[in-house]
Amino acid sequence: RFETAAKVALNGSAQQAYIVLASGEDFPDALSSGYLAHQINGGNILLSRHDSLPAVTADAMRLLGTYTVYVVGGPGAISDSIVAQLRATPQYLLGGQKTNGQGLLQVTRLGGVDRYATNQVVNQYASALHGNANPVGRTAITFGVSSKLTALVATGEDFPDALAAGPATAGVYTNGSSLSGGLPLI
Repeated sequence: RFETAAKVALNGSAQQAYIVLASGEDFPDALSSGYLAHQINGGNILLSRHDSLPAVTADAMRLLGTYTVYVVGGPGAISDSIVAQLRATPQYLLGGQKTNGQGLLQVTRLGGVDRYATNQVVNQYASALHGNANPVGRTAITFGVSSKLTALVATGEDFPDALAAGPATAGVYTNGSSLSGGLPLI
């Protein structure tokens, strides 16, 4: 899975200044990452272990010319030592050449106390990146009628439904009986 994610990211030849890093050991945070990756101009999702950054992931970031890394998940998903390691990593140009004086990777952690809180934080952050200018999350009703805000809701207990629906829109995870904040499902 770590090598596959790196190969997918490296498949294009364009620089990927923005990378989303999620746990490769459990599915929820990686699924939450799709909308964020889309909002950062097609950024790629790479995977990490909890306590160690796989060499293939670090190499992919270097070869892609990464400047910014969004770590999705709290310390229980990706440890603080990984975040510290990333913050001490130099920025690179596309192809892996170290930049001249550009500095270190910019790292932002987007995480919550559990998968549901992380999903909410990631969706809010991704939506704010473009001031909600992106049409994702809106459904046109009929010609001449305003679009309505919509949400795609999938269970956070298993991955198939959220995986299948991921490309459609920003998703919200549920435990099956209520939305985040205790709102009941209708």
